[in-house]
Amino acid sequence: PFRALALYDSAKIFYDRSIDLLRKLNASGRLAFGFKNLGRLHVLQWKNGEAEQSFGKALEIYEAQNNKHGIADTWFSLSDVSKNMADFPAAIQYVERACAVNEEIKDEFLEILCLHHRGEIKYRLGEFADALKYYFEALAILKSKDMPSYLASLYANIGDVYRGLGQNDVSLKYYEEALKLAERIGIKYDIARLYTGMAWIHKEQHKF
Repeated sequence: PFRALALYDSAKIFYDRSIDLLRKLNASGRLAFGFKNLGRLHVLQWKNGEAEQSFGKALEIYEAQNNKHGIADTWFSLSDVSKNMADFPAAIQYVERACAVNEEIKDEFLEILCLHHRGEIKYRLGEFADALKYYFEALAILKSKDMPSYLASLYANIGDVYRGLGQNDVSLKYYEEALKLAERIGIKYDIARLYTGMAWIHKEQHKF
């Protein structure tokens, strides 16, 4: 909850304590999960080197266990680090490796992540039509699931694409849907991001 509430210092304290305890208990599976969540905190803070190190530690554990779900999920997270650094060839490589693993294990959650990450890369590269294709494929699966945080993120990303296309009214519609979900579950980072996006649209429309 501290990470969702943007209380990052508190989140870091508890992740560090958890990781220290899990090491003492030799609970390797949960330890990998701890490193992965610490990495995700670093991604939000744009501490890309630290994030890469944490994800690397998680990946090492998952590979030793041959945990394919964990490996794929961590590769998706490493793609976020590469996207932060605008290293899109590396981001694409991580995403495609993760998606290839999911072709073997056929996990629906990983399928959503695969489509979502492919869409995000296409958006960052300015390939808006392809980005929407992947996003709407993910949305078709996600709408039947009880995963409001992922749905909020997906709506926000769709709003970003329509804003890039200059379709501001459509963009606002998706931002507003995302904001309803983000405010309901209290994801401060997404709430701030959505208000910023909506403000830029109003600025472009001269609605000062």
